[in-house]
Amino acid sequence: MDKELVLTKEEQKALRLEVSRLLDFCHEQKCPYRSGFCASTRVCPSCPVGKAIQALGKKLWMATSSPSKGKPWTEEDEAFLIQHFLQLSVEEIAKKRGHSLYRVLYRVRVLQAKGVLGKKRNAGKKKGEKAV
Repeated sequence: MDKELVLTKEEQKALRLEVSRLLDFCHEQKCPYRSGFCASTRVCPSCPVGKAIQALGKKLWMATSSPSKGKPWTEEDEAFLIQHFLQLSVEEIAKKRGHSLYRVLYRVRVLQAKGVLGKKRNAGKKKGEKAV
């Protein structure tokens, strides 16, 4: 499906209504693909109705999601983060590298999960703030 898909608000509303109609149909017809009682709105990928719901949902998502607005993360950015993580605050790293605070925090978490970065122990933190 093309990422450039553009839908009007009316088309988006029509898609949402169709998904709702299909969900109602699935619940009313006691879909044989569902196992037992389920109060969630999850759909079964084996069910023809579920496939239709997923296709409509994907079309709607593709039309309404926006690409990442931040600049791409480079190897140089990552090396800078690793080298300066203990000396600089996350805010300073974000400013120096031109990334948002949240992108830097996310990258820190990824690198910590990989074991590349350790945790800061109150380095540069004010009283009451958590260490990253």
